[in-house]
Amino acid sequence: MSSHKRVYGLLTRLSPLIMLLLVAVLMVQCKVTRYVPEGKYLLKNNKLTISGDEINTDEAKEIIRQQPNLSTIGIKFRLAAYNLIRPEKAEKSRLRRLHHINRKNAKKKKRENKINDRKIAKATAKGDSTYFKRTIQLKDTVTPRLTIRERIKYKFGEAPIIVDSFLFEKSQEQLKLFLNKKGYFYNTVTAVMDTLKDGRKQKIKARYTVATGERYFIDSLVVVSDNSAVKTSFTGRFLRKTNDKFGFNEHFYAFLKKGTPFRIPFDEDQLDAYRTVIAKAMKDDAFYGFSPQHVRYRADTTRATMSITLKIIFTDRTVK
Repeated sequence: MSSHKRVYGLLTRLSPLIMLLLVAVLMVQCKVTRYVPEGKYLLKNNKLTISGDEINTDEAKEIIRQQPNLSTIGIKFRLAAYNLIRPEKAEKSRLRRLHHINRKNAKKKKRENKINDRKIAKATAKGDSTYFKRTIQLKDTVTPRLTIRERIKYKFGEAPIIVDSFLFEKSQEQLKLFLNKKGYFYNTVTAVMDTLKDGRKQKIKARYTVATGERYFIDSLVVVSDNSAVKTSFTGRFLRKTNDKFGFNEHFYAFLKKGTPFRIPFDEDQLDAYRTVIAKAMKDDAFYGFSPQHVRYRADTTRATMSITLKIIFTDRTVK
């Protein structure tokens, strides 16, 4: 590794951005599992396979709790930069800088005391009991500027992502929950960790396989409320006059007034947001203190037709 010392000396004279990029390129051949503990595994990548209905793949991928180290054109530059600098060398570099700062601060403090002693002497000679104390600003020793090694390793570099079996299982659960919220109540999600078999040890590929199954659709609506004023406001003024971005109101109003059939994909997240729209409209209609907590849903499913009767339930509250 003697060649690294020559490279390091050159890099110190370059701009930080160019320096860090060059470091990553030069060290990309270094063993990426250098700082992976014995018995642990580096997460190489996640693979998500979806069959059935088309769903938002990007949204589904974001649910996976562990993401691999950042990769650009297939190269993990930041991980390579992290592996370039040994932690003990970075620590030694930090301690040297701190020692240098402390020496400078000691000199500044000595100079400050010398100046103030001279001021006191002059003031005393003149019979003056007051004087303006000179304060010399000292360098920060609590959060000092990072050394070059520290910038490479900790600012630009990225520590290896170690596979966590708990987060792996949690990702599988969260993917199932994500699909349930979209109306895919009979989905299946399998997750497998593959250890690489090409001689490169301590790496794992995580595979998630999703089968969406059929989706439930809302095709009827029931409004439940013990307060006739609330019910009238919702079925009349709200559904007729309020434009919601989900398109619920147009279908709900036509169904309740004319029996017009409709079929809307079930989406729990959209319904949660719709609850907030209802609450705002109710407050605007003089139902002060009305909140999203006063609106509940109940979904009654029919497996044969994959349909849902949605009940919108307004809970008790004080009408002012």
